[in-house]
Amino acid sequence: ITVISEGLADEINASLWTKDYITGCIGSEYHHKFRAFQKQSRAVTKGDSTTMIEYHEEQSGWYSMKVASYFEYLEKRRSVQGGQQESSESSDGSEKLFRFEDSNGKVHCINAEEVSLVSCCNF
Repeated sequence: ITVISEGLADEINASLWTKDYITGCIGSEYHHKFRAFQKQSRAVTKGDSTTMIEYHEEQSGWYSMKVASYFEYLEKRRSVQGGQQESSESSDGSEKLFRFEDSNGKVHCINAEEVSLVSCCNF
C-alpha cells in the first residue's frame, strides 16, 4: 500500500483539486453519505461557577446530495458563520436555511449555522 500511495502522490496535481475542477467532473453526481451534526449547548457547573459549552450531536440517518450542492452548502455555512449574510428588517432566520434535493427528489431544508454536514467515505 505504501508503494502505491507514494506512486500516486507523485502524480497528484494540485490544480486538479479545485472546487471548479471537481464540480465540473462530478458536480452533478450524488454522494449518499452525509451525516448531520446539530449544534447544542448545555450548562456545566464546576464548584461555584457555571459555564455554557457548545457541542455537536450526531443526528440519525444519512443525507444524499449532489457534490455541487455540498459545495453550495459549504459556501452558505461559511457566509452565515462569518456574519456576511444579508439580514432583512424582518429577520425570521430564513437567510440561514439551506435547501437541497436528495437523490429521491425529496427537498431538505437545514439551518446552515446550526447543522454541520460531514461527508463520510469508506476507503
